[in-house]
Amino acid sequence: MYGDGLGFVPDRLVADAPVAILAQNPGEDEEKGRRLVQYVGRDKVYESVTPQPLIGTTGYTLEKTYLPLAGLTREKVSYLNVLKCREVVNGKHTNKLPSGERYRQAVEQCTTAHLVMPRGARLVVAHGGPAWDVTQQSGGVGDVQVARPISEWRGYTGADYRWHNICNEMGQWPVLATLHTASLFRSPKMKQAAMADWRKIPRILAGTWPQALPAFVQCPSDVSLRELTLVLPTMFARVPRVALDTEYFYDPEAVPGEHKLSVIGVGGKDHDGQWVGFQVDCRLCGDTEVSDFILHGLRPAIFNVHPVIFQNAGADIPVLAWNAGAKLGGFNSVRHIEDLLLLHADLYSEQPHDLEYLASVYGEFPHTKHYLRTDLLKRNLGDVLETYVAFEKLEKEALLDKRVWQCYRERVQLIKLHTRATQVGLAVNQAMVTRLLREEIGTLKEALLMGRAYAGWPISLGSCGPQGQLATVLYKYLKLPAQRDRTTKNLSVGKDALAVLRRHVGVAPDPEKEDRDGLTVAEALERVEQGANPLLEARTVYAAVVQEIGHFLAPLVEG
Repeated sequence: MYGDGLGFVPDRLVADAPVAILAQNPGEDEEKGRRLVQYVGRDKVYESVTPQPLIGTTGYTLEKTYLPLAGLTREKVSYLNVLKCREVVNGKHTNKLPSGERYRQAVEQCTTAHLVMPRGARLVVAHGGPAWDVTQQSGGVGDVQVARPISEWRGYTGADYRWHNICNEMGQWPVLATLHTASLFRSPKMKQAAMADWRKIPRILAGTWPQALPAFVQCPSDVSLRELTLVLPTMFARVPRVALDTEYFYDPEAVPGEHKLSVIGVGGKDHDGQWVGFQVDCRLCGDTEVSDFILHGLRPAIFNVHPVIFQNAGADIPVLAWNAGAKLGGFNSVRHIEDLLLLHADLYSEQPHDLEYLASVYGEFPHTKHYLRTDLLKRNLGDVLETYVAFEKLEKEALLDKRVWQCYRERVQLIKLHTRATQVGLAVNQAMVTRLLREEIGTLKEALLMGRAYAGWPISLGSCGPQGQLATVLYKYLKLPAQRDRTTKNLSVGKDALAVLRRHVGVAPDPEKEDRDGLTVAEALERVEQGANPLLEARTVYAAVVQEIGHFLAPLVEG
């Protein structure tokens, strides 16, 4: 990879910089010493500098958008790469990382021979997956599992990075995981998450983030369930609202909500901002004890008194009700419900809404999701805390827009109806569904006959792979323009490919009308009379009918 040495890009070390950004490998601009300094329209303006990391488009975006969020400037940050050269493939330098053993050897050589930390560095920002993997495989301490990818740790600090500084002294640095800025060009919906990561840096350097996990009362190790039931009213007397999270043994074959509880966690802040909460380890308690606690502890002291914040009320409340022997009364037992998932969906519909993502953006505490198998109580504690914290922050945003807040409040009221429908299902007119299903099967057969009549042999309209019967006839024998999948680059006969081919052969279709009203066999034959290809029309009818049967009709038929 080093080759003639002209592609070698050394790291840029700033002696007194508190932050070292570790990226993956140089690009062409870094290799040639071209630093992007501004855009004039779409044109890029460069200046010549010594080859160094992050001076191209990625570095420009990093400098203008993300470093300011951390209160940093380029001059006060060290830039480093895991690999110092680009791989040469067929005589050309490429940004693509090598793979397998070649990649492992390259990483070992570059990090051992060329990677050092500036003496003033106090934090390493792992800028992308390769950088994260390197830092977490350096003999880090703690409970971090090296196998966990950056997608699960973005927004958090992982195990400390143990390595040598510029004076060859062994050092240890906390590592913040964030996405590579270049990846945000392809996935802009993650830009907000990345911005939140960079905003944490001043707090990490100041030692104010993440906050230490508070201690909750644990039952039955600290107190018995009976004792906890008696003290709940007093414990939460000065707590205006709480967050509740459950852990349970999920059974995919069970009716939704009918899952055995393993942990119940409840917590909130009192008027002085102090955390108050408890956790019940249901694995150490009898089923009757847990049922009695829900009915005689949670219901009167929590549900009937405090607004309760759930990450997903439709998941937690049915489980609580079922473990209470269905005597809880379900949603009717909770006086005031707040739902973090719905609130975030109303504010940021295009983003993920799971608690792992929300905690990584809005959270105040260390990563606890990885404790699922090793310490379920710690995982549950983190979920309770981050649910409360994230809701507080999102609530302030939503209240700035009355329409968003009104929409959220109306949707919360629908949780009960939606959850009940999920549990018992919807009433279906079986006779009507059966009739429609038979009609669609008839259309399916007609489409098959149409395609086979044209082909002259029993072609399968469902053979859709790049080597399938459809692709063979369309591209090998009919010599139609090859359509390829954007990702795999293989021959495609998917919906988009068919649309292009149908426009190429005969009269162009009306996609909006077909999406709205469908395409019947009779309409397809009319298009054939106008010059359309029978096989393309038959496949279009066939694909639509298969989707209607599989997604909408067949699931509604009993048995």
